[in-house]
Amino acid sequence: SVAQRFSITATSGAFVQKVQSGSGAEDAGLQAGDVIVKVDGARIRTAADVGDAVRAKKAGDTLEVTIEREGQEQTVTATLGTS
Repeated sequence: SVAQRFSITATSGAFVQKVQSGSGAEDAGLQAGDVIVKVDGARIRTAADVGDAVRAKKAGDTLEVTIEREGQEQTVTATLGTS
C-alpha cells in the first residue's frame, strides 16, 4: 500500500504526490510522499484544507507546515510564490 511504501502512520492529512520544481514547497523541502498534517497549527484532514489555508494568504506570505515523513513529524516554513 502507499501508506506502507512511505511509512505513513498519520490517519488524516494531505498526501503530497508531486512537488513543483521552483515552488515554495520545494524550497521548504517538501517531498513526494510527505503527508501534510498541519498548516499554521490548524489540523489538516484533506487536500482541500491545504488549499483553503493557501488561499487565505497572499504571495510572499509564509506558512508553517507540519508534515509526516517516514513516520516522523517535522515542521517546515514555506513561502508562497506567485504561480
